[in-house]
Amino acid sequence: MTRGIFYLLLALSLPVGSQAGLFVYGDSTAIGARTGIHRVWNAAPSIDSGRWWQLLGKEMNPPRIVFNHGKGGQGVRELSESILPVSLPDAVVIIYDRRNSGETPQEYLGFLEQAIAILGTSRFLIMPQVPQSESFPEEPHQALAMAEIDRQVAMRWPDNVFSPTERLDFLSRLAPDDTRHDGLHRNDKGHRIEASVIGEWLRTRGW
Repeated sequence: MTRGIFYLLLALSLPVGSQAGLFVYGDSTAIGARTGIHRVWNAAPSIDSGRWWQLLGKEMNPPRIVFNHGKGGQGVRELSESILPVSLPDAVVIIYDRRNSGETPQEYLGFLEQAIAILGTSRFLIMPQVPQSESFPEEPHQALAMAEIDRQVAMRWPDNVFSPTERLDFLSRLAPDDTRHDGLHRNDKGHRIEASVIGEWLRTRGW
């Protein structure tokens, strides 16, 4: 069964009054990968109710089913190749990714362009590049590249990113070490922050 047919069947099975759906693409940031003793949940993320996207889907009014295609460690090229056109009513797409494969900002933006063109919808949010937490500073070249990616993405899709103030607040809230398992992957506190901030952004737009 293709993913397109699978989504259609899921849409037909949604309860009356529900909205479909939230589609998430990206790397381990998107899937909300766990580490350490919590790694066991990575085998079945859909039943890990504490992940940001699970929390987000439940908190929406009405609740939304989330289709998460995040894959740990993949690059933005692989992300762009995994994108499917949006075919469900009221669907929203969230792209939550980090520079993983040494792409230049221009290369990264090019793959995002390809992905957005395939989506065929204006109802999408591109999340900022989230650095590691305070005790795990990024290499200078990575930090510069991530900041430049955010700058170029904001120029290209200004209506589909956090405002400068929202971005700063979001990154500041995720910066403390107590939001992460290992400096990178979020713990329960980090997931709650992500769900709260993303949910508020979507609600202000009536999505």
